[in-house]
Amino acid sequence: MKPTLLPPWPLIRLIACLLPFLLGALRPEQAGGATILTLDDLVRPGGSGDANTFLVGTDNTPATTATLTSDPGSLTFVSKAGILVVQFANVSLANVGQSITLTYTVTLSNFDNGSRGLRLGLFHHDTGSLLSADITGVSSGFTGYQGYVETRRVTSTNANSSEFARRDPTRGALMDLTGAPILGNPTGGLNAVNGQTYQGSLTLERTGVSEITFTHQFGNDIQIYTDTGASMLTAFDTVAFRTDRADATVATSMVFTSFTLTQTIPEPGAAWLLLPALGLLAWPLRLKKVS
Repeated sequence: MKPTLLPPWPLIRLIACLLPFLLGALRPEQAGGATILTLDDLVRPGGSGDANTFLVGTDNTPATTATLTSDPGSLTFVSKAGILVVQFANVSLANVGQSITLTYTVTLSNFDNGSRGLRLGLFHHDTGSLLSADITGVSSGFTGYQGYVETRRVTSTNANSSEFARRDPTRGALMDLTGAPILGNPTGGLNAVNGQTYQGSLTLERTGVSEITFTHQFGNDIQIYTDTGASMLTAFDTVAFRTDRADATVATSMVFTSFTLTQTIPEPGAAWLLLPALGLLAWPLRLKKVS
């Protein structure tokens, strides 16, 4: 007598009922972010601990020299054409759903509506070298760096000369987009008000096997860009801000009262927990002997 395997109708009905839930819940769920660094973790050269915060462009004229001062709970970056660079432990977005986010609170002063008044981005030093000291000029020191840069007009709604790009690693200037592939253009300027405080966030997320999504929120302004294919970047260890002003005799200032970098790693959806149970339901299938 050969046993005959009967169709597992109860199991089939159960799976049919749970299928909508399975399709939704099998997607990754976001875990709580692990903090990489905060405002209190920023260390200048000569400070206590390993330096991770640097100035680029310290050789400008006295009225526009890039300077950085730190008080309890705040960091003030003053510059006409300088760059604030913060380094951190390498973050790799190896899997879909992984992301890195910088959240910040900043008060702006003396910005104008000049093109590319604010540039910001996330980078990896790649074949270049991490900084160990401030740099006098802004045109060298970053050859080999890979990364993404967004440029914006600050006090205007005008989007002219605003763009999002993947930087050319052969360039020495960190935020020089000459020859860089432009991946998108903002829909407008930030339209920010001098003296006003804004909440901002900058996120890079692996949204697909071959897709990275860059999201920048500044106040009520939100811009989203994507990079796809073999050239997309997935490793980061540097975040930077650059300010520029049309009037060469006046420096801008950015006063940060919060500056937090976090990494998020996805957790499996709750439906994965059902799979062992479904397996147990499938195991005790009835066998019927045929006479």
